[in-house]
Amino acid sequence: MELQKRLWILTGLLSTGLFAASCGPAVDAGECSEGSPCPRGEMCNTDEAICELVDLPTDATESPAQASFTGKDIPFFRGQVCTVTETAAGEPFPVYMNPCLHPCLDVNRFEFKHSWSCTGSTCSAYAALWLNVDSVGACPEDAFGQFAAGQCQYTNPVTLTIDPTYGDGAPVQGTMELEVPFFSNADAAAIAASAGSPTVIEERMTQYPQDAGRIVSGAPISIQGTHEAPPANCGDDGSACDCFEVGF
Repeated sequence: MELQKRLWILTGLLSTGLFAASCGPAVDAGECSEGSPCPRGEMCNTDEAICELVDLPTDATESPAQASFTGKDIPFFRGQVCTVTETAAGEPFPVYMNPCLHPCLDVNRFEFKHSWSCTGSTCSAYAALWLNVDSVGACPEDAFGQFAAGQCQYTNPVTLTIDPTYGDGAPVQGTMELEVPFFSNADAAAIAASAGSPTVIEERMTQYPQDAGRIVSGAPISIQGTHEAPPANCGDDGSACDCFEVGF
């Protein structure tokens, strides 16, 4: 089976500017080792060669939030993601991401990276977005958690393009599951410090079990030669694509 990845990164500048692992109970008596890793959200107890749950919270990216700070790196935790649910094979398709930010945050800059891989006709992709922010006034303790959705400030939309074409020019045909993975603020800081290293992103991402609520549209994107070509972009507000809430 052919396995390939395509990576992109974009840094944007705005004028106004990731938790330690702890072991849970053993969940699988199967053997594991460095060469035979555990599923996402589990770690290998090499002494016993069993996979154990890694108990990391995912209901906030940092809790409690500091009241004031400057230059803090944070991830996309909750927000709006717009894209297509089906698209013509061989055609790049757009993804629009607009993070829900607490009003106490002022964005200095943002960065993102996305990647995809396929095994046969089954593909998976992730889109990772992180921002550098300052506090404005005093932030409440839940500024990086599940504060009321009505407080969300959607002021920093980001657009990226996924080109599902192999290195030899052959188009992907099949399905592609698009995930906006959970990261903590500490994870985001590590990713930012690595300049968006794919290795760091994927190491941090696989600390957590995959969350169905972070799969855009809740289903894979269909990529077939018989589908219509996607729009060139989702528009300034994402309305040219199908939009979904992620992380709520």
